[in-house]
Amino acid sequence: MKHFKIAPTLLAVLLLAAVPIAARADTTLDPSGWTTVGNAGLQLNQLRLSTAYDLDDDASFLPTDTPAAGVADLEFAAGLAPYALDLSDTDYATEGAIATRLITVSAGQVLRFDWSLSSQDTMFSDHAFMVLGNQVITLATAGQAPTGPQGVVHQFAQGGSLLLGVGVVDVQDYAGASTLTISNLQISAVPEPGTYALLLAGLGLVGAAARRRPA
Repeated sequence: MKHFKIAPTLLAVLLLAAVPIAARADTTLDPSGWTTVGNAGLQLNQLRLSTAYDLDDDASFLPTDTPAAGVADLEFAAGLAPYALDLSDTDYATEGAIATRLITVSAGQVLRFDWSLSSQDTMFSDHAFMVLGNQVITLATAGQAPTGPQGVVHQFAQGGSLLLGVGVVDVQDYAGASTLTISNLQISAVPEPGTYALLLAGLGLVGAAARRRPA
Protein backbone atom coordinates (compact mmCIF):
# COMPACT_ATOMS: atom_id res chain seq x y z
CA MET A 1 0.00 0.00 0.00
CA LYS A 2 1.31 3.45 -0.92
CA HIS A 3 1.44 6.16 1.70
CA PHE A 4 1.12 9.71 0.40
CA LYS A 5 3.00 12.41 2.26
CA ILE A 6 1.66 15.95 2.46
CA ALA A 7 4.29 18.64 2.78
CA PRO A 8 3.85 20.80 5.88
CA THR A 9 3.55 23.96 3.77
CA LEU A 10 0.81 22.42 1.61
CA LEU A 11 -1.00 21.23 4.73
CA ALA A 12 -1.01 24.73 6.15
CA VAL A 13 -2.38 26.13 2.88
CA LEU A 14 -5.16 23.52 2.83
CA LEU A 15 -6.14 24.34 6.41
CA LEU A 16 -6.20 28.07 5.72
CA ALA A 17 -8.32 27.44 2.64
CA ALA A 18 -10.85 25.69 4.88
CA VAL A 19 -11.43 28.83 6.94
CA PRO A 20 -14.91 30.20 6.18
CA ILE A 21 -14.61 33.20 3.86
CA ALA A 22 -17.35 35.08 5.72
CA ALA A 23 -15.29 34.98 8.91
CA ARG A 24 -12.43 36.82 7.25
CA ALA A 25 -14.32 39.26 5.04
CA ASP A 26 -14.01 43.03 5.47
CA THR A 27 -16.82 45.44 4.69
CA THR A 28 -15.45 48.78 3.53
CA LEU A 29 -17.54 51.82 4.36
CA ASP A 30 -17.55 53.80 1.13
CA PRO A 31 -16.82 57.44 2.10
CA SER A 32 -19.36 58.65 -0.48
CA GLY A 33 -22.27 56.83 1.21
CA TRP A 34 -22.82 59.40 3.98
CA THR A 35 -25.40 62.05 4.76
CA THR A 36 -23.70 65.32 5.64
CA VAL A 37 -24.84 68.48 7.41
CA GLY A 38 -22.66 71.58 7.44
CA ASN A 39 -19.25 71.97 5.88
CA ALA A 40 -18.43 68.35 5.04
CA GLY A 41 -17.35 66.60 1.86
CA LEU A 42 -15.36 63.84 0.18
CA GLN A 43 -11.80 64.61 -0.94
CA LEU A 44 -9.36 61.96 -2.18
CA ASN A 45 -11.38 59.11 -0.60
CA GLN A 46 -11.42 60.90 2.74
CA LEU A 47 -14.22 62.55 4.67
CA ARG A 48 -13.33 66.12 5.63
CA LEU A 49 -15.51 67.99 8.07
CA SER A 50 -14.92 71.58 9.16
CA THR A 51 -16.29 74.31 11.38
CA ALA A 52 -15.36 76.82 8.64
CA TYR A 53 -18.19 79.14 7.65
CA ASP A 54 -17.16 80.92 4.46
CA LEU A 55 -14.47 80.93 1.81
CA ASP A 56 -13.17 84.44 2.55
CA ASP A 57 -12.37 83.76 6.20
CA ASP A 58 -11.47 80.07 6.16
CA ALA A 59 -10.28 79.19 2.65
CA SER A 60 -7.71 76.61 3.72
CA PHE A 61 -10.22 74.85 5.99
CA LEU A 62 -13.18 74.71 3.60
CA PRO A 63 -13.88 71.19 2.27
CA THR A 64 -17.05 72.39 0.48
CA ASP A 65 -18.92 75.60 -0.34
CA THR A 66 -21.52 74.77 2.32
CA PRO A 67 -21.08 76.78 5.52
CA ALA A 68 -20.93 75.26 8.99
CA ALA A 69 -24.33 74.38 10.46
CA GLY A 70 -25.75 75.31 13.84
CA VAL A 71 -25.29 72.79 16.61
CA ALA A 72 -29.04 72.14 16.90
CA ASP A 73 -29.07 70.95 13.26
CA LEU A 74 -26.11 68.65 13.90
CA GLU A 75 -27.75 67.10 16.97
CA PHE A 76 -31.00 66.60 15.08
CA ALA A 77 -29.17 64.91 12.18
CA ALA A 78 -27.58 62.45 14.62
CA GLY A 79 -30.78 61.82 16.57
CA LEU A 80 -29.20 63.30 19.70
CA ALA A 81 -30.81 65.17 22.54
CA PRO A 82 -30.29 68.95 22.77
CA TYR A 83 -26.89 69.90 24.24
CA ALA A 84 -25.52 66.38 23.64
CA LEU A 85 -22.53 67.86 21.76
CA ASP A 86 -21.60 70.24 24.59
CA LEU A 87 -18.45 69.24 26.46
CA SER A 88 -19.81 70.99 29.57
CA ASP A 89 -22.06 73.87 30.58
CA THR A 90 -19.25 76.32 29.85
CA ASP A 91 -17.65 74.48 26.88
CA TYR A 92 -20.75 74.51 24.69
CA ALA A 93 -20.88 73.73 20.96
CA THR A 94 -21.92 76.47 18.53
CA GLU A 95 -21.57 75.26 14.92
CA GLY A 96 -19.83 72.62 12.84
CA ALA A 97 -20.36 69.65 10.56
CA ILE A 98 -21.39 66.02 10.81
CA ALA A 99 -21.55 62.97 8.53
CA THR A 100 -23.88 60.08 9.39
CA ARG A 101 -24.94 56.70 8.04
CA LEU A 102 -26.84 53.64 9.23
CA ILE A 103 -24.77 50.50 9.72
CA THR A 104 -25.79 46.92 10.48
CA VAL A 105 -23.35 44.87 12.52
CA SER A 106 -23.07 41.50 14.23
CA ALA A 107 -21.80 40.94 17.76
CA GLY A 108 -18.01 40.74 17.72
CA GLN A 109 -17.49 42.77 14.55
CA VAL A 110 -14.94 45.58 14.71
CA LEU A 111 -15.20 49.15 13.44
CA ARG A 112 -11.91 50.75 12.42
CA PHE A 113 -10.95 54.11 10.98
CA ASP A 114 -8.15 56.69 11.01
CA TRP A 115 -8.67 60.33 11.93
CA SER A 116 -6.76 63.57 12.40
CA LEU A 117 -7.81 66.97 13.77
CA SER A 118 -6.25 70.29 12.80
CA SER A 119 -7.30 73.63 14.26
CA GLN A 120 -6.69 77.35 14.04
CA ASP A 121 -8.45 77.91 17.36
CA THR A 122 -5.96 78.75 20.10
CA MET A 123 -8.50 80.00 22.66
CA PHE A 124 -11.17 77.31 22.91
CA SER A 125 -11.29 73.49 22.71
CA ASP A 126 -13.08 72.75 19.45
CA HIS A 127 -14.47 69.23 19.67
CA ALA A 128 -14.06 66.26 17.29
CA PHE A 129 -16.37 63.35 18.04
CA MET A 130 -17.90 60.04 16.97
CA VAL A 131 -21.55 59.03 17.42
CA LEU A 132 -22.59 55.40 17.90
CA GLY A 133 -26.34 55.09 18.35
CA ASN A 134 -27.18 57.68 20.99
CA GLN A 135 -23.67 57.78 22.46
CA VAL A 136 -21.25 60.64 21.79
CA ILE A 137 -17.56 59.67 22.03
CA THR A 138 -14.88 62.38 22.08
CA LEU A 139 -12.02 61.82 19.63
CA ALA A 140 -10.08 64.95 20.62
CA THR A 141 -10.32 68.61 21.51
CA ALA A 142 -8.35 71.28 19.71
CA GLY A 143 -6.06 72.04 22.63
CA GLN A 144 -5.26 68.36 23.20
CA ALA A 145 -5.34 66.94 19.68
CA PRO A 146 -2.59 64.35 19.09
CA THR A 147 -0.03 64.96 16.36
CA GLY A 148 -0.54 62.87 13.23
CA PRO A 149 -3.28 60.40 12.28
CA GLN A 150 -4.85 58.36 15.08
CA GLY A 151 -6.76 55.10 14.88
CA VAL A 152 -10.13 54.05 16.31
CA VAL A 153 -10.92 50.38 17.00
CA HIS A 154 -14.35 49.59 18.43
CA GLN A 155 -15.74 46.07 18.88
CA PHE A 156 -19.52 45.69 18.99
CA ALA A 157 -20.82 43.69 21.94
CA GLN A 158 -24.26 43.35 20.35
CA GLY A 159 -25.54 43.08 16.82
CA GLY A 160 -28.14 45.27 15.15
CA SER A 161 -28.61 48.47 13.17
CA LEU A 162 -27.42 51.79 14.53
CA LEU A 163 -26.39 55.25 13.43
CA LEU A 164 -22.68 55.94 12.96
CA GLY A 165 -21.58 59.56 12.86
CA VAL A 166 -18.40 61.62 12.86
CA GLY A 167 -18.16 65.37 13.28
CA VAL A 168 -16.47 68.48 14.59
CA VAL A 169 -17.84 71.60 16.31
CA ASP A 170 -16.68 75.04 17.35
CA VAL A 171 -16.77 75.52 21.12
CA GLN A 172 -17.85 78.81 22.75
CA ASP A 173 -17.19 80.90 19.63
CA TYR A 174 -17.48 80.96 15.83
CA ALA A 175 -13.83 81.71 15.03
CA GLY A 176 -10.71 79.60 14.53
CA ALA A 177 -11.75 76.88 12.11
CA SER A 178 -11.08 73.22 12.95
CA THR A 179 -11.08 70.33 10.46
CA LEU A 180 -11.56 66.60 11.10
CA THR A 181 -10.30 64.14 8.46
CA ILE A 182 -11.59 60.54 8.41
CA SER A 183 -10.12 57.72 6.28
CA ASN A 184 -9.80 53.92 5.98
CA LEU A 185 -13.26 53.18 7.37
CA GLN A 186 -14.18 49.51 7.57
CA ILE A 187 -16.13 46.97 9.58
CA SER A 188 -14.20 43.71 9.91
CA ALA A 189 -15.65 40.33 10.75
CA VAL A 190 -13.95 38.47 13.60
CA PRO A 191 -13.02 34.79 12.97
CA GLU A 192 -15.35 32.35 14.68
CA PRO A 193 -13.98 30.32 17.64
CA GLY A 194 -13.98 27.20 15.47
CA THR A 195 -11.70 28.96 13.02
CA TYR A 196 -9.09 29.63 15.70
CA ALA A 197 -9.27 25.98 16.80
CA LEU A 198 -8.78 24.84 13.22
CA LEU A 199 -5.76 27.08 12.73
CA LEU A 200 -4.19 25.98 16.01
CA ALA A 201 -4.73 22.34 15.09
CA GLY A 202 -3.17 22.98 11.69
CA LEU A 203 -0.12 24.58 13.23
CA GLY A 204 0.24 21.58 15.57
CA LEU A 205 0.10 19.14 12.66
CA VAL A 206 2.62 21.17 10.68
CA GLY A 207 4.99 21.17 13.67
CA ALA A 208 4.59 17.41 14.20
CA ALA A 209 5.22 16.70 10.52
CA ALA A 210 8.35 18.81 10.57
CA ARG A 211 9.69 16.95 13.64
CA ARG A 212 9.10 13.52 12.07
CA ARG A 213 10.70 14.37 8.74
CA PRO A 214 14.01 12.51 8.28
CA ALA A 215 17.14 14.62 8.53
